[in-house]
Amino acid sequence: MPAYNNQAPLNLMLASLAAQDYPKDLLDIVVVDDNSEMPLELPEIRPANTRIHRPSHGWGRANAVHEGILNSSGQVVIQLDSDLILDRGHISAHLKMHDAYVDVATKGDIAFIDSWPDSAATIRRAVEEGTLDELFAHANHEEQWVERVFAETDDLNDGGERVFSTLTGATCSMSRDLYERAGGMRTDLRLGEDTDLAYRLAQRGAVFVPCRDARSFHLGMSNVHVRSDDVKDFNQPFYGQEIPLIAEARKSTGRHWSVPLVRVVVEIDAETANFARACVDRILSSTAEDLEVDLVGPWDKLADERRNVLTDPLRDLHAVAEWYRHESRVHLLSERPSSAFPSPFELQIPVQVAIGRTTITTLVRTIRKRNLGVLEVPVPLAEGTPLTLWRTAAVERAATYWPEKPARAMAAEVWGGETADASEIDLLNLSDLNDPRRLAARINWGRDNGEARLLKAEIRRLNAQPTTTLARRILRRIRQKLRA
Repeated sequence: MPAYNNQAPLNLMLASLAAQDYPKDLLDIVVVDDNSEMPLELPEIRPANTRIHRPSHGWGRANAVHEGILNSSGQVVIQLDSDLILDRGHISAHLKMHDAYVDVATKGDIAFIDSWPDSAATIRRAVEEGTLDELFAHANHEEQWVERVFAETDDLNDGGERVFSTLTGATCSMSRDLYERAGGMRTDLRLGEDTDLAYRLAQRGAVFVPCRDARSFHLGMSNVHVRSDDVKDFNQPFYGQEIPLIAEARKSTGRHWSVPLVRVVVEIDAETANFARACVDRILSSTAEDLEVDLVGPWDKLADERRNVLTDPLRDLHAVAEWYRHESRVHLLSERPSSAFPSPFELQIPVQVAIGRTTITTLVRTIRKRNLGVLEVPVPLAEGTPLTLWRTAAVERAATYWPEKPARAMAAEVWGGETADASEIDLLNLSDLNDPRRLAARINWGRDNGEARLLKAEIRRLNAQPTTTLARRILRRIRQKLRA
């Protein structure tokens, strides 16, 4: 419970907590005094296991919440604003959800009041007797905007990928394990910290559930109500950097964001390294700008020891490392990460495949529109390795339910999956070309006349050599695109 310069509201809040019907010995109440000008004190009416913690460094609500969680011991974390008055069954309602579901994130109910008694004894008695509704008959329930979202989405069952935005920090709960897996609060944020955390909870597979029985009354209006435009303007740059699913914060094009919408995985070895530039360059110059590439290969085998650089069996790997040494959107990794977290999507592309300009955009649009966990494109030209797009939340949820099984293989079980027709997606088989390093890496979809001339010359050279039927068909398609 973060608190700052608000002793009087805190007294009422703790009085309502003292009257909860949840077992007192199972509660650990941490009031985090964010270094108030007049240090906060514990009032006489409070739960038995209540203490004050003062952070040794940092400031702001996010820092206070994180410090409070680090200095508490419960398996379930409930965040509460210190200017709430809780109904008698508030804590119990949150905990019932955690008994029923795995990795649940709950949102309590709030009504807003503009006047209230200043007596902690009066508040405690009203909570114990169940008469808060009579005491606050004038409460404004309409200001709780999340209720409108719940009504429109069948209590978030049909809410899509942005259900996380309903999890505000005034009264919400999650398991300590889920909080830690999501990385905890970003303590440098001054506003919007609850949405930032909720986004990362979502990518770890959290199930967001309304908890209407966790009723409470907010003393006065919040900043979101009073200065909504100012709050939105302040939060936009932070949301733009960290939360790809808030598209309105990423209207700028040609930008490199902290958390990309898509992490693309391309795995290579010494035998397939000659395909890498053709494959990766097509990815980087596609219409899907909001991405980064994890180029996974045996980079640890590259050493600068004396060797014949022209006959070195790892020559192509050395070349690929140099091609992308200064490309900020390409990461050379020796091992594939367990998931794309915190990015919401992960796309696996076989290195022998060069994608079309709109391939990634089409796949991402499809998985989002159909709310799928997995979208797979069988690619026979890549020796059976499919081109696959995963939703990170589905992979993480599968890892929670089936920890003994490969999470990516089980993602469709928890979120649903479909198979797309490879013939409807623009793909080029690099393994059928005589020299993919010279040909496919130059394909720029006709946007550069100089590149087009080079490509046409390369096509004429290849036409003069023996080629397979498939290669001739691909060359015809390239010529058609150039004419277009």
